[in-house]
Amino acid sequence: MRKQHADDHKGGWLVVLMKSVGVLIAALFIFGLWLVYNDIILSSRGIKVQAEIVAVDQETSGDGLRFSDNSTTYFPTFSFADQNGDIRVVKAVIGFSTPFRVGEKRDVFYNPTDPTSPVRLAEWSLFKGMGALILYITTPMILMILYSRWRGQSPENQTRHRRNKLARERRARAKTQKRGPD
Repeated sequence: MRKQHADDHKGGWLVVLMKSVGVLIAALFIFGLWLVYNDIILSSRGIKVQAEIVAVDQETSGDGLRFSDNSTTYFPTFSFADQNGDIRVVKAVIGFSTPFRVGEKRDVFYNPTDPTSPVRLAEWSLFKGMGALILYITTPMILMILYSRWRGQSPENQTRHRRNKLARERRARAKTQKRGPD
């Protein structure tokens, strides 16, 4: 049975960590693509109407201490007439940092197959969306990972290179020990 050398496992945890980070980045990238896809679908197939803000709920985060981050998030409730003329009232599921006023009118997109589903503000374009933000963050990371793999600098290759180097050194030592001193 082969005796394992302590250096054989050196960097093993790093490989697992790098693979885990890669999987997380890929999952975020796919989630970002999904968000952008849904935004594009709603913009192209959704119906744009003018809605009136009929209520605004607000949530304040923080503990009220002087140096804590106290921020307020506003959740407007929109009222609009759908394509059939029926009045729909829909609360935003995404909060905004900018306050809204009751009675204010805003253009929104709604899903004609399900008018009760959440609406999206027309001014909140693709490039302000969370999906685009995730794509902006993860795309450079994915490109860096692909570039490092293309150059052969992946953690697996580094570990394999270390193992091969150690094996060559062991063989060279064994060879000199067999020959004996000159």
